[in-house]
Amino acid sequence: MSIWDELGIARTNDIRQIKKAYAAKSKLVHPEEHPEEFRQLHEAYESALMYAKANKNQVQQNVSVENVQDEEQRTFSESQFDFKHTDYHSQIEKANEVDSDKTDDFDFSSIQQSDKQTDEEEQENVNFDFDKAIYQSEIKRNNQIMEMTETVIRNADKLYHSKVFDTEMQWLDVFNNDFVDSIINEPIFLSELCSFLRAHKVNENMANALFKVFHLGDIVSYKDKGQLEEIYNLVIQAKAEASNRLEMKIKLCTYFVFVSLILFVVAIILPNLYLMAAMIFAFVICMTALVNLKARRKKFYE
Repeated sequence: MSIWDELGIARTNDIRQIKKAYAAKSKLVHPEEHPEEFRQLHEAYESALMYAKANKNQVQQNVSVENVQDEEQRTFSESQFDFKHTDYHSQIEKANEVDSDKTDDFDFSSIQQSDKQTDEEEQENVNFDFDKAIYQSEIKRNNQIMEMTETVIRNADKLYHSKVFDTEMQWLDVFNNDFVDSIINEPIFLSELCSFLRAHKVNENMANALFKVFHLGDIVSYKDKGQLEEIYNLVIQAKAEASNRLEMKIKLCTYFVFVSLILFVVAIILPNLYLMAAMIFAFVICMTALVNLKARRKKFYE
């Protein structure tokens, strides 16, 4: 993009037009929000001024040479002019006096005021500290990230210590929202989340929610894992412990099913109707729990 495209005007030697174009564009490009674009605009403005001043000096030199040549030609012509036409000269002088009076009556204050304002805006932009603006913008962004991080961690801690039984859906509500989407790759957020996971026992539902939100199944393809690798290890460890507990429950339910069957056979042999009824009830309960646990295990490994 050329300097004229950056300023939004055609190539020109008019310094006033360049200043007005720069003042208009600088109001649209805020230096704190778009420091790089503002820097490019300012460089284009300075280059355009240098171009205009250089060309203006060249034009003035050419005009001065032409004026000297015209003056010599006019002197030569006047020496041969017939001064009998004095009335014609007097009329020209009167016309020039009228034009001079009109020029004196013209109000240049509005133009001078506009140029003064443009110069003040130019000086303000020249004195602008880009490094300070960028630093303040980074501080503001970090503060926003920290506020959103504290909100997410506070909600997670509240759910963790709640007396009601937490579910995977509740943990997804904590970690799968607009706050997390905007800071999910920020080092500040990842560091605070790792600290939270180390200080709390990660349960199965929390681990499943984190696994889905951070797409930890694809972590192998990440070039720079960073703190995501620590989160992955904590989540995998929690899922492994949950899997072991699930397998243990399945074994216990299977054991109770066989015991209830054996006792049911004994109740038939005795015969004992009360024992038979109790074993039938126990068998149904254990089989229902076993079916649910196996379905849960299948979902766990999907």
